Amino acid sequence: MPLLRRPANHDDHLDIDDENDAIDPQLRLRTVRTAHSTLEESMRTEDRAQRRKTMRRKKSRGFFRRGTDKKRAEKAESIAESTEPAAAPPATGLRRNIYVNTPLPPDELDLHGEPIVRYVRNKVRTSSEYRHYQQIRID
Repeated sequence: MPLLRRPANHDDHLDIDDENDAIDPQLRLRTVRTAHSTLEESMRTEDRAQRRKTMRRKKSRGFFRRGTDKKRAEKAESIAESTEPAAAPPATGLRRNIYVNTPLPPDELDLHGEPIVRYVRNKVRTSSEYRHYQQIRID
């Protein structure tokens, strides 16, 4: 183990406490890891990994750099040019007009007051729909 590195602070005792039945359940509820602590630990781990990456990059650059900056800049430009998103092809056909909670304008109605164009229903029905409407009560 290197001399300058601090020992890792592990919270292994929390995992062991969860399995121990001799501990008071009320105490166990207070000592359980929260989502905040778990997220904080994962962020620390990611930060450490990022620092390791940047340190490796800095070390790999070396002390003497002759012309490598120009080559890197050219590479970055060529990569940026090749990864530019291509323009989306123009949409073909007529665009749909959507009217929500408003009556259709007269130019979109036929002689009988019905819509001229009818589109296929675009709703995916699921078996869990019953649960969505179960809470609605009509008094």
